[in-house]
Order: sequence, then C-alpha cells, then structure tokens
Amino acid sequence: MFEKKLFLNELFDLYGPLLSEKKQDVFLMYYGDDLSLSEISQQTGISRQGVRDLLERSAAELERFEGALGLAVKKKRLDTLSEAIRPGLSQQDTDELKNALSGLL
Repeated sequence: MFEKKLFLNELFDLYGPLLSEKKQDVFLMYYGDDLSLSEISQQTGISRQGVRDLLERSAAELERFEGALGLAVKKKRLDTLSEAIRPGLSQQDTDELKNALSGLL
C-alpha cells in the first residue's frame, strides 16, 4: 500500500496540474496532509463516499497520464543514468548534467 501511495505522489508531482483544482485539493489533503476521508469530507462539504470516489478517479487519471506520456518511467531512467555516471564527474560536470537532464523533462 505504501508503494502505491509513493507512486501516486510521484505521478502527482508530474501530472497534478492536469487535474481539476478540486481533485488537486482533495489529493493533497489525503496524500500530502494525511487527512482521513471523514476529515476531508468535513472540510470540503463532499460526502465521505464522494471523497473516496474523487480520490479513485484522480488516481486513475494520473495513471492514464503516465500510460500515455511515460514521464515517471523516463525520469527514473534518467535518475539511474545520472547516478551511474556521477562518480566519474567533477562537481561542475555534475551540475551541468543536472541542468541538461532537467531540461529533458
């Protein structure tokens, strides 16, 4: 379960702005602030079941975005590559590499 939450947070970092504002807010309350469904329901005026449904739809959307664009997979590959070549680089080279790689995402 923890791995699923971590994965969804990674996807949210990449695709969160593509969700509606309401979905972003509820997602952040649940996954970021660790509020319960009941607490979110009280704060938003959405039923507890409505909050649950909204979270499930948000997760499904994030996974669809990843399926179509694959940015999380690409980012993981770039991070792995970066870590593999880091030991042979000077600090200046490492900084330049980070800048170049961040421009790819």
